[in-house]
Amino acid sequence: VFQQFVLWQSQLLRIRRDFHEHPELGFQTHRTAKRIADILLRFGVRHIDLKSVPGGVIAVIRRHLRWRFPDERDNNPPVIALRARIDASPVTERSDIFCRNPRAAHTQGHDGEIAWLLGVARDFAHDTKMGNSTLVLIFEPGSETGRGADAVIHSGIFEKYGIETIFGVCADPTLPMGTYGFTAPEPGATPGSASGGNDPERVGYARDLINDLFTDAARTDLPPLPAPDDFSRYQSIVPGIMLRFGVRGPKHQTSLGSPEFDFNDSTLPIVCSLTGGYV
Repeated sequence: VFQQFVLWQSQLLRIRRDFHEHPELGFQTHRTAKRIADILLRFGVRHIDLKSVPGGVIAVIRRHLRWRFPDERDNNPPVIALRARIDASPVTERSDIFCRNPRAAHTQGHDGEIAWLLGVARDFAHDTKMGNSTLVLIFEPGSETGRGADAVIHSGIFEKYGIETIFGVCADPTLPMGTYGFTAPEPGATPGSASGGNDPERVGYARDLINDLFTDAARTDLPPLPAPDDFSRYQSIVPGIMLRFGVRGPKHQTSLGSPEFDFNDSTLPIVCSLTGGYV
């Protein structure tokens, strides 16, 4: 686990619980989007778009080298998108964490996804390592309606920024904390099609990188499963991978969608490190 995410854990916890206390439904995620934009500004992110996707946030972090080798100057820097869902589910919560909306709750772990992506954004915005890449952060509203990904795609940001690949995460209470896995594509499916699932080449790269960086990370090969959300819509236009990370612990045994579900905050440094190493 990267040390900076351990140091930021208490801050990420407060961020996550703030979003948990104020869940919003569908595309009516205006407070959520405003809070995300405010936090991004505080973390040093300057290119923030609140207009392209109603209720959502698109942010761009460009990391350019001041100096490159002559044979690298004509190469376009890679453009990687990271997606987090930000809308809640239309259920009444029954967990120990106080929720101010009796008609909505973050029972799918989207509050954890927001905190994850904000943590990665802070790290990337202040990263001084050698690199020449662009990160596009997609805070997607409306995922529970099934129309969130389409709203993002139809906004034109993939063409505007030249996004080449997309990465998403999903909390998995069936996996113990500290483990991760990739959902395999359906048998016979073609990567890059709407039903193709994860891109094998990028899964292989991400798996090898994670194993090199984190020798204690336990990988689980997951069987083909139904798409957990609308992420496959993105995979129909660019290669992409969905990483499922374990959140099960002694106090976190309930399944996604349960009124008792609450995100396991102890996993935030882990998932930030797993994905931060990829980008």
